[in-house]
Amino acid sequence: MRVLKRYISLVLLVGTITYIHATGSPEGGGAVVPDRETVSVTHDLGTVSVPLKPSPIVVFGFDTLDTLNVLGVPVDSVPKANLPKYLNKYAGDDIHDAGTLFEPDFEAIFDVQPEAMFISSRQAGLYDEFARIAPTVYLTVRTGDFMESVRENARLLASLYGKSTEVEKALDDLDNRAAAIRMATKGATALMIMVNDGALSVYGPGSRFDIVYTNLGFTPAHDSIEVSTHGQSISFEYLVEHDADYLIVLDRGAAISGTSTARSVLNNALVRETSAFVNDHIIYASPQAWYLAAGGLEATSTMFSDIESVIGK
Repeated sequence: MRVLKRYISLVLLVGTITYIHATGSPEGGGAVVPDRETVSVTHDLGTVSVPLKPSPIVVFGFDTLDTLNVLGVPVDSVPKANLPKYLNKYAGDDIHDAGTLFEPDFEAIFDVQPEAMFISSRQAGLYDEFARIAPTVYLTVRTGDFMESVRENARLLASLYGKSTEVEKALDDLDNRAAAIRMATKGATALMIMVNDGALSVYGPGSRFDIVYTNLGFTPAHDSIEVSTHGQSISFEYLVEHDADYLIVLDRGAAISGTSTARSVLNNALVRETSAFVNDHIIYASPQAWYLAAGGLEATSTMFSDIESVIGK
C-alpha cells in the first residue's frame, strides 16, 4: 500500500493515548488487552490497539530489536537464525526462538502469549497470521527518506515504553552526524555496490540504500541507476566507466553466512584503476548493520561510523 503522508502525534482521550504512526487502512490488528491503557497505532498494514509497556513481546525486525536494545526494553522472543553478531545476547536460552525471518514458528510464538509483536517487510505477507495471535505492528524503513523512517519508528517504540528522552538524545546525535557527513561529502560522487560471491550490483537514489545519497549527501556517479530490490547488475568495467570518488561496498555473503569475499573480488586490475582505490576511498560497510538491521539506532550509528572512517582521509 502506498503511503501518501506520514505523521506522528499523541492525543490524550479519556484514559487512552492514541498514537498515529502513519496513515493507512483502519483494518486488521489482533486482540486488545483488557483493563490496560492502550495506544492506537496506525501503520502501513492496518490499525491496532497496543497496551502501553507491552510484555512479553515478539520482535521480528532486527532494526526494531536493535532500537529496543538501545532503549533497554526487554524482548522475549526473536527469530534466532541470522541474528546480527552485535545482538547475539538474544540467542540465549532465556529468549524464545520465533523461527526464521521468512518462516515464523507460529506455535512457538503463540506459546509466548505476547501482548504485542513487531514485524518488518520480510514478514509483511504474513501479517494477518501474526495479528490473530496478538496486536501486531508493522515497522519498515522507506527507501525515499531513510532517516525519517528511523525517527518515526524509534519515536513510536519510545512512546510505548516511556523512553522519549532517551530516544530524542540518540536521534539528535544521529542528525548532527548526518549533517557533518553531508558537509564533508558535498560535491563528492559515490557508488553503493553489493558483492554477492563474484557478482556485483549497484544501488542508486530511490533504492534500499538511498541513505547514501539523500541523507549523507553523496552524488551518484551514474545518474541512471536502475531502481531494483536486488540492485542493477554491473561489471568491473562499469566501475571504471563511472569513476566514483568513493565506493561503498556491502558484502552480502558476510552479512548472511559470515563468509567474506568482497575484498578478494575487488582485488583486480580494473578496480585498481578507479579513483576510489587510488585515493583509499573504498568503504567496506559493516555488513550486518547495513543489510540485516538497517534502521535500528545502533545500526544507523555504525553505518555513519563506516562513512566517517574514510571521508576524513
